Amino acid sequence: MTPAQYDYIVVGGGTAGNIVASLLSDSPSLSILLLESGPYTKYSLLSLPSIPGLTSLNVASGALDHKLKLSPQTAALKTSASPGFANRSIPIPRGKVLGGSNELNFMLHVPATSGDYDNWARITGSDLWSASRMKAHEEAYTENIQPTTKTPADANAVSNAFVASHPDAFLYTAAVKDGVRSSTARAYTHPRLLDGRENLHVHVNAEVDRLLTNGTHVTGVSFADGRTAYATRETILCAGAYHSPALLLKSGIGNSEVGKNLQDHPIVGLKYRLQGGSSWWPFSLTLLSVFGSYHTFADYWRGHGPLSTSGVDFGLFGHSSDKWKQEDRPDLQLHGMPTAGDKGLIKDFLKFEQTFMDSFGTASDYSPLFSQGAVIAPTLLHPVSRGTVSIDARGEPVIEHEYYSEPDDMRRMVRCVRLAQEVMAGGAMAELEPELLTHKVLEEELGRDTDEYWEEYIRLFGFLVYHPVGTCSMGGGEEGVVDAQLRVRGIRGLRVCDASVMPEITSGNTNVPTGAVAHNCVAMVKEAQE
Repeated sequence: MTPAQYDYIVVGGGTAGNIVASLLSDSPSLSILLLESGPYTKYSLLSLPSIPGLTSLNVASGALDHKLKLSPQTAALKTSASPGFANRSIPIPRGKVLGGSNELNFMLHVPATSGDYDNWARITGSDLWSASRMKAHEEAYTENIQPTTKTPADANAVSNAFVASHPDAFLYTAAVKDGVRSSTARAYTHPRLLDGRENLHVHVNAEVDRLLTNGTHVTGVSFADGRTAYATRETILCAGAYHSPALLLKSGIGNSEVGKNLQDHPIVGLKYRLQGGSSWWPFSLTLLSVFGSYHTFADYWRGHGPLSTSGVDFGLFGHSSDKWKQEDRPDLQLHGMPTAGDKGLIKDFLKFEQTFMDSFGTASDYSPLFSQGAVIAPTLLHPVSRGTVSIDARGEPVIEHEYYSEPDDMRRMVRCVRLAQEVMAGGAMAELEPELLTHKVLEEELGRDTDEYWEEYIRLFGFLVYHPVGTCSMGGGEEGVVDAQLRVRGIRGLRVCDASVMPEITSGNTNVPTGAVAHNCVAMVKEAQE
């Protein structure tokens, strides 16, 4: 059988891969192959991935997650035990489906700041990553995704109270169109396939084993089943910040920086009772308040109501010092959820152990029907600590985080907790009588509300917000895994285009800047064709 041949092969059908493949296919003379290791997603309005309000169930199910798709002999994607997380090994959900983690995430549509992009331009020494250019790519991405910003009239009472309690608080914009998840598979690839785009070839359940080379040129890919496919122009690696470096390492491609510079956003959950913690008809989101109303499904069909939101509805950005404000790069973020957090959220998505629920509050605080409260998640946006991605004997990613190995990271994370406490104690939130649940044993040992208490709390109950970047970082001169045009150093015919190329993580959720990176990559590929 003659091996398949295309102009471009795009490896990885996540946020970036769908954009790159789809936009390149807009040139009818080019043949594009998009490869995804998982299946097609289900686009029906009532499928689990489609309904924003069931996101935590979608993540917990593991049906579209790499961690359940690995063979029994291989471990789930987990961090190695990190002292910063009290030697806990933390599962990391990664989408294994056309759309990638864009089909699993909480859909927050958060642009990077101009300071983020100008910092990239400084690191790479290239205006290709300037704020003026990248903001235009963000706008193009947003036009395709068509996200929704929740209005106060459609927001939960808890969300509106939080926003009213601080001048910088806001309701999040989400990648939700007409009440349904809007991923890059849905917004870019699927419409083109429905239109009969003959030069766009999408292969799902396609496990790429390694990249093929001929001397100093990448010529294509080989699959786990022994098949091959060849690219006459370029192969573009879009497998994400864990699998892109793993595939480079497995293929023996790239310099010594491959897999280094791993960054993510550390996060920790604070659980609050509101007005006593329980109610026969709670104003916070529970199964009762959501599904007990006959309006719920009618609202969902019209693109409104609690099922049209992921539940991470309100937030705030802050600065631990004037340095971050001057650079236009906030280093603190609050993710707010208008729910007390039942078992499904606390254990299955936030990955807290049963010991968390045993140590905080009573059973009524976790009732899926009657609990009344909120979860506020302080997040550190610019950690100094770095991690690595390597591979095991099977070529699977081994992920090592070193969070809080830098004392300043812990100091700023505690400051973020204090920011959350300040907002929850004032203004309209105070009228809801918030009561922060605490760990009694830690309090007895370290004191009530001391910095030492919060440092240990963060180590015991902190986790990652699943924004990995930096492991195929771009750099200027001879630095970085890729150059400013995303070309892998030391070899021709290969680019990397996903969050792994970000030299420094952005000031917020990383999906929008990843989309902008993909748009920028396509622009550079097209410029090279001219």
